[in-house]
Amino acid sequence: MLFKQSDDELMEDVKRGSKAAFSELIDRHGSAVLGYCMRVYSGNTATAEDTTQEVWMKVLENNQSYKGSGHFKAWLMTITRNTAFTEMKKSSRYQDENSEEEGEIQIPDDFNLEEHMVELEDLALTKKHIDSLPDQQRMALILWLDGEDTYQGIAKQLNLSLASVKSLIFRARENIKKKLEAV
Repeated sequence: MLFKQSDDELMEDVKRGSKAAFSELIDRHGSAVLGYCMRVYSGNTATAEDTTQEVWMKVLENNQSYKGSGHFKAWLMTITRNTAFTEMKKSSRYQDENSEEEGEIQIPDDFNLEEHMVELEDLALTKKHIDSLPDQQRMALILWLDGEDTYQGIAKQLNLSLASVKSLIFRARENIKKKLEAV
């Protein structure tokens, strides 16, 4: 009964060539990998799915490197993050090629990015500006906007210092604000 095994036990079975154990790991953690990729690629389903498949191929290829320390999901998400970054560097396909044309937007003097993103009718423009940020700024901002993690958690995911994460998020917000004000 695979569903009763721990992730570590399943990985040991995967190392021995068990397809059923590998399938169980995908069932358990596939949505987390795909969800992360969807956030990274701003909802571009095709690219997120391609990257998700690449992640699971890397899990198979590198299964011997997993030491069974009870941290399978952290190991998996590290592979996911690294694969997503590598794929972004290889190609500009993560850019949303189908974004709508920019409309005229008035930015109030007391502009607040969070409120603006929620209230803005043309989210495609904001999305386009987020997509155009440098990789580290974009990743930090996406994780921050997701609201599921603290600055410390984001720093750990990105393997950066807390100060670096705060700086990246600040710069990302400022860059988007300037781009939206320029419209």
